[in-house]
Amino acid sequence: MLLMSKDTRIKHIMLPPSRREFRDIYVVFELMESDLHQVIKGNDDLTAEHHQFFLYQLLRGLKYVHAANVFHRDLKPKNILANADLQIEDL
Repeated sequence: MLLMSKDTRIKHIMLPPSRREFRDIYVVFELMESDLHQVIKGNDDLTAEHHQFFLYQLLRGLKYVHAANVFHRDLKPKNILANADLQIEDL
């Protein structure tokens, strides 16, 4: 949550002032239609440029989280969400 609160692309991060006021935290993201595994396996017509675009997005995301001293322990295509425009997001 702290990392998300520093991201300028995220519009609304609201937490109650005291932890005693709630028991559950819900994180809501935009709807992503698929994951990277389904996109790669289901599209035989992906070009080398598509693969380069995926890699570029992944490396930018990893650079961002590693700069914040966050490390992802289960990074795999099924855990990377993708939308219809082939924009990807980490789960």
